[in-house]
Amino acid sequence: MNIQLNFVTEYRILSKVDETRMSEVDRGLKNKFIWSWTEKEITVSVVVNNNTSERTFILSEFITKVDIPGKALCTLCQSLITYSSKGGGGSLMEHCKSKKHFEKMKPLFWEISHSHNLSMSLTFW
Repeated sequence: MNIQLNFVTEYRILSKVDETRMSEVDRGLKNKFIWSWTEKEITVSVVVNNNTSERTFILSEFITKVDIPGKALCTLCQSLITYSSKGGGGSLMEHCKSKKHFEKMKPLFWEISHSHNLSMSLTFW
């Protein structure tokens, strides 16, 4: 007999104006969420036929805080990222290097990659 369990996580996306709620959510955590983590830039390089195109993103374009202690959300991947026990803001950058996130970024280069074999690399600033 196969049993499949599906878990649904409900959360509310928080913004900078929800500072009081954020403090309540992350109370007692070693690494509390800091909005400046989302101000970091990543540059994605796309190589097509030996031509390189770059696009710079700010993490806040797809990373935000949710009302779950120690978690942030990547809105691009719909993934919850644990930052509380894994080095704070570095966890957000590590997520951006993940295969899942990388694959979700490809459509952002659709005009370049359409009908081409696409090679991508990330540069972090």
